Order: sequence, then C-alpha cells, then structure tokens
Amino acid sequence: MSHFEYISVAIALVFALAVGRLLAGLSPSLESGRRYSLHAAWVVGLLLAAVMQWWVIWRISHVAWTPIRFLWALAIPGIIFVRAGVLLSAHPDEVASFRDHFFAHRIQFFALGVIGGIHAAMSPWVLGIVPWLEFAPVHPNTISLTVLSTLGLIFKDARVHALIVLVSLLGVLSAFYVLPAVEPAA
Repeated sequence: MSHFEYISVAIALVFALAVGRLLAGLSPSLESGRRYSLHAAWVVGLLLAAVMQWWVIWRISHVAWTPIRFLWALAIPGIIFVRAGVLLSAHPDEVASFRDHFFAHRIQFFALGVIGGIHAAMSPWVLGIVPWLEFAPVHPNTISLTVLSTLGLIFKDARVHALIVLVSLLGVLSAFYVLPAVEPAA
C-alpha cells in the first residue's frame, strides 16, 4: 500500500464521523415545531460538502507526504466535523428550536467556514503542489466559502442567511457537476 492509501483511511474515518453526525442530526432538525428551514438547508449543504470533499481528496494522492501535510489534509474533514457539531449540538434531540440554536451558534459556524476557506486557499502551498512563492489559482468555491462565511459572521438577518445558504448550496451542487471521475487502477 502507498502512503496515500494509509492516509486516506484516516481521512475517510473523520469524514465518516462527520457524515454520521450530520445524518443522525437530520431527523431531529426536520421535526415539526423545532424545524428551521435555513438550519435544515445547512445540514444538507454540509452533508453534500462532506461528500464532495471526500471525493476530491483523490486529487492529492500524488503528494509527497509528511506528518505536517497529513495533519493539514486531516483538517479538511476535521473542520466539517466540528462545523456539524456546532450546527447540530452534541444532543440534537434536546434542541427546542433550531432557529434559536442556529442564531446562537452562527458565529462559531461561520468562523469555522472562514477557517475552512483560508485552509483551502493555502492547501496548494502547504501540500507542496505549488512551490511557496509561485502563484496558485484559487478555486471559485474556496473564494465563495470564505466570502459567504464572512457575510454570515457580519449579518444576523434571516434574509441574508437565506441568500448565503442558497448560494452555498448552488456552489456545492455545481462542484458535483464538475468533479472528475476517478480512473480505475490498471
């Protein structure tokens, strides 16, 4: 087995924990009387983002792995896992109103989104894909994650948050459209 195959197992485990947390919290977040449509949309969007990120991890299979690069790559599912925890709480069955919960925890949720955007923007250099002083184009979804998360930090208006989650969902869905197929091993 290659280094990447070992590393991808660890990354997959953290992604699986994040997806499990999101799936476990989906049912309570959709219950009548506690449901908040923006919160439910974020749960679905974060679930789709986890699946999309899990898929694109294959793009870094050629990296020359070091412990620092492994920790950097492990941060991708880690941020999604922590965002899922903030979004759903440790005990989603005990949340009385997901609207109140969302707005009480929006700062942490969107701050983690900004951290995720900065992390994604720095990844080409940290992972050694691009030499440190060379230009690397930043993916539009990385820019939108950072900008939308910053807007989520600034604004508390539900209409602004509806626009943020809509654009985020469109960005994640567009990423699914352009994701490459993984070629079978020879």
